[in-house]
Amino acid sequence: MATTTVPGGASTPDLRAHVAVPAVGSGPWPGVVVLHELFGLTDDIRQQADRLAAAGYLAVAPDLYSAGGARRLLSSFRPCGPAVEPLSRTSKRSASG
Repeated sequence: MATTTVPGGASTPDLRAHVAVPAVGSGPWPGVVVLHELFGLTDDIRQQADRLAAAGYLAVAPDLYSAGGARRLLSSFRPCGPAVEPLSRTSKRSASG
């Protein structure tokens, strides 16, 4: 399987990606985009794309962090909302007392 670059648009950067192509036939094949979790494009995600290719799908797994890394994404993350508010109150109480 190969690594390629997905071209960006006018205001978006290029992204690196893992491409897994089915070994049978010459296409066209149904396509799947495999998205990674917080840890980025790992060997596990590449293996998932390869498994899909073995099942007959063209699978592309873009590295969504290749345009600035996880640090850029995580620095812009601000936890909010009802699921996080109880945690915020708990941490504030722990810090104050």
